[in-house]
Amino acid sequence: MPLPPATVRFFDRYAAYFTAADSLQIAAMYDFHATLYSATGDAVVLDRPAFLRNCELVFRSYDELGVRQITHRLIGESPINGVIRLVEMEWIFWNEAGERMTDFRTRYIVRDFNGHLIILGVVEVNETERLEQLASEEE
Repeated sequence: MPLPPATVRFFDRYAAYFTAADSLQIAAMYDFHATLYSATGDAVVLDRPAFLRNCELVFRSYDELGVRQITHRLIGESPINGVIRLVEMEWIFWNEAGERMTDFRTRYIVRDFNGHLIILGVVEVNETERLEQLASEEE
């Protein structure tokens, strides 16, 4: 079943902001305090200033790895209740030469408030594992 057009547009913008390293636009897509869950189940709750600092660290690490373009593929979504859904996305990283470097999946807890989507939380699936693997290959 195809994803709703509003969800596709929302995550297309979200991915574009990551490629542009635009932490302010990314933060505008979140409800704060946002919760980030690691693949090990650890949770970090971030307010907006902490989230912005985290974005800058993430962008720096992507740059150090040689990531030059970020694309994505929406995998699907599952309703949690009438206004909250779980959206799964695959991130794909590309280097300067246009070669695929790595990919990983992330799940987003998203609220639909009268047609306005906002991210409540993030669940990492395999991002840390894949980025650590990429970093070890770069050494």
